[in-house]
Amino acid sequence: MEVKVDHQFTQDVALAKMRHFFEQMKQEHGDKVTDLKEEWNGNSGDYQCKFSGMQLSGHIDVNEHDVTLEGKIPFFAMPFKSVIESTIRTAVTNALNAEIS
Repeated sequence: MEVKVDHQFTQDVALAKMRHFFEQMKQEHGDKVTDLKEEWNGNSGDYQCKFSGMQLSGHIDVNEHDVTLEGKIPFFAMPFKSVIESTIRTAVTNALNAEIS
């Protein structure tokens, strides 16, 4: 699965917003998102978590004009792939448009 979201920010600002996004997920969705781990190397990162008990993992690239998330979803979740992609796209778009402190 791949989700790409365009942005109009500098790469550094977009990166800060995406790092904040992962922190916010831990705080706001701790009941659904557990074991969230992220490891950043420059403008790229790897992540893994359990979402409602379902193991998810993937890679994120914060590029000059877009953010690209690649992820693996379990086989049994494939019927919901378009819903999952849409949810991720909305969450990333909201994170990019949110103010960070």
